[in-house]
Amino acid sequence: YMHSDSKTLYFSSNGRVGVGGMDIYYCKMNDDGTFSDPKNIGYPINTEEDQLGIVVSSDGELAYFGANKYLGGKGMDIFEFKMPDQAKPERVLVLKGEVKNEEGNPVQNASVEVKYAQSGTTEKISVNNDDGSYAAIVRMNQKEDVLLSVAGDGIAFNSRIVAKKEDTKPPVVIKLNMETMTEMENKPFVINDIMYSTNSAEIEKDSKLILDEFAAYLVVHPSLEIEIRGHTDNVGNDQSNLTLSMDRAFEVLNYLASKGVEGKRMSYKGFGETKPVSSNDTEEGRSKNRRTEFLIRRM
Repeated sequence: YMHSDSKTLYFSSNGRVGVGGMDIYYCKMNDDGTFSDPKNIGYPINTEEDQLGIVVSSDGELAYFGANKYLGGKGMDIFEFKMPDQAKPERVLVLKGEVKNEEGNPVQNASVEVKYAQSGTTEKISVNNDDGSYAAIVRMNQKEDVLLSVAGDGIAFNSRIVAKKEDTKPPVVIKLNMETMTEMENKPFVINDIMYSTNSAEIEKDSKLILDEFAAYLVVHPSLEIEIRGHTDNVGNDQSNLTLSMDRAFEVLNYLASKGVEGKRMSYKGFGETKPVSSNDTEEGRSKNRRTEFLIRRM
């Protein structure tokens, strides 16, 4: 059984020195593609009878196996046990979802990129052209911030945070659907996960990870000129909301400039609460209205 970490292999064998019969062993793939020497998972999991057919949970905490005449039983039965620390696989996050355009259709010839922020390592995964589905394995043992981006011809920048390095108990599976927008002049697009402190233009720490990626994207696309647009919900004073939206857009411009984007390629504007995209009667609607948009002035 190859665990979803793509590195840890579990198998049963009676061809090695062990406790007796078919014993369960494990080994791990090294960075060069070779495997470590197999290790017996040990007693009391292995006995003088046969143990085989091991399956390990995605989080590596539990395992299930078949055993013959185990614990006084007769014939083959299935058992569960807590995986010993030394035999646990790497902690991983299974990330899956769909990539579709604004009309709800699968995006053709697109890919998703998993980036480990601190090391800069990037892994590219193809998106199924038929239904827009994708699946990726994120390694959590590295203790890095992880972002997911969509790449493809004519696709506007789109990136999301999927894991944080300080997560002590990250989820095992995340379903994340990504909606893409066409990259074209004079059409605004939203970058999700750009958040600010309450009633402030201060950009939250996690959001800077997204802006770092966007800045890198702009640097390698030097012909793009953008307008940064700030929007708020309708809570509070109209004029205060207008001022706040302008301050936030200006703060984003300054941050992108600090990451190497030429100031002459960027402008900013605040609209306050005047251009809602959803109802302000619900928290979900208000959260959609509190957004930062980017308009491509020139490609």
